Amino acid sequence: MQKTILAAVVASVFAGQAMAEIKPLSADQFTIGGEATVGGYYNDNADQKFKTDGATVLQLETSYKNGGIVGYVEVDIKAEYGAGMDEDVVSDLDKAWIGYDFGFGTLSYGLENDTALDAVDGAGDMTYEFGMSAPDASDQFDVVKFQGGVSGFAYGVSYFETDEDKKKNELKRKGYNGYVGFEGDMFNVYAGYEEKESATETAMIKGEKDSVTTVSGNIDLGAVQLGANVWKAEDFIAPNKSEEQDGYYISAASTFNTLTLSTGYGELDHDNKEKSYKQINVAGFLQMSSNTFVGVDVAYNMPEVEIKNTQEDETRVFLKAGYTF
Repeated sequence: MQKTILAAVVASVFAGQAMAEIKPLSADQFTIGGEATVGGYYNDNADQKFKTDGATVLQLETSYKNGGIVGYVEVDIKAEYGAGMDEDVVSDLDKAWIGYDFGFGTLSYGLENDTALDAVDGAGDMTYEFGMSAPDASDQFDVVKFQGGVSGFAYGVSYFETDEDKKKNELKRKGYNGYVGFEGDMFNVYAGYEEKESATETAMIKGEKDSVTTVSGNIDLGAVQLGANVWKAEDFIAPNKSEEQDGYYISAASTFNTLTLSTGYGELDHDNKEKSYKQINVAGFLQMSSNTFVGVDVAYNMPEVEIKNTQEDETRVFLKAGYTF
């Protein structure tokens, strides 16, 4: 009896979506928007202290919806300067995907897109830019993803490749990740996992897989919001030889009218102690109007091993002002 009821529920859901009216292509099925921002990063411990990449951007977005059919394209025009980058203006197809929304989740394919785990691995970061989270695959290529939720339960899974060139790049790595979680009125919590083929800078490492396990979440207490990210990762650097890292990050934020103030603290413990560090950051975000904003984040990093001229305490600053349309 239970199997019969479950089958009927599933069939009714799919039938309802199948009856969603698909109309001829028209302009009202598209939503166009974007964001223009000016800003950059400052690092007092770098040879070239200022860079603009990722902060001075004209972002153009187009969303598409026709019945259950959905899609999204994002193009970024970036001003790249500093930290060894060319002083140039470049364009980048940041995301391009199409899919079908079944109501309980969306199945999509993207030439470039966020992977599933990217949606939740930083759920405990209440700050603006310098929060710490698991080293997951983030944006990738040829992403096949199913992501959704029902009755408070959230889930997502994706397959991806790490390069867009199918013919020339011998270091293209394949992988998958996913998560399960619960989203409530006061709190959200997620557990995720990722695995992908291992590689050095010059060659694949046959038979080995890099992996990431993460737990993240947040809670809204009204006057203050609290969050935490915890992760463990293993990366192979040669056959039968890997390096592990463990990390955590906790943060808090409070909003006063249109101003949000936040702070966070995190630690990364790496097998290679030159990569281990502690960090504290303080951030502010001001929504000046419905379309304009400014945000700043200041982080102080304390490496576990200090080596003159390479591993020293450093202060980083991120500042960005923008207009959305």
